[in-house]
Amino acid sequence: MKVLSVRQPWAYAILRLGKDVENRANRKGQDAARKQFAHTGPLLIHASTRTAGPEAWREIERLAPGHPLPALGGSDPATQLGAVIGIVTVHTVHTADACSNSRDDYGYCSRWAQPDAAHLMLTQPRVLAHPIYLPGRLGLWSITDALTLAAISRELA
Repeated sequence: MKVLSVRQPWAYAILRLGKDVENRANRKGQDAARKQFAHTGPLLIHASTRTAGPEAWREIERLAPGHPLPALGGSDPATQLGAVIGIVTVHTVHTADACSNSRDDYGYCSRWAQPDAAHLMLTQPRVLAHPIYLPGRLGLWSITDALTLAAISRELA
């Protein structure tokens, strides 16, 4: 099963605040990022052990006003670090340039979309009842360990 490690509070925003785009960049450009993250279907969200800086917290508060961010590591599984905390469905992946032609109020496909990135379009977020703690990785990665996959399957049942 494919997994993407996302720094908090962005992982929380995906699962609880309606963040419907995950932005991914590549130093070789948007198209390289689109190819690197070309995956559609179920995608597990792993919350990294490292968090984003204060500017990310301010940006989320701006994009999701009226939804205060909880403290990390609290009782909500979506606030955990270093664990698979949820699942989404990726329905398309495109570049910012590809969606900037259809400008809406935000200039892109979503208020969460950023320029110079690949946009993974996310739907159907679900938070796992019990986080599955394991080390994350860079890029799009897979879980192959049978015991870990069984634990995730139980969480998704």
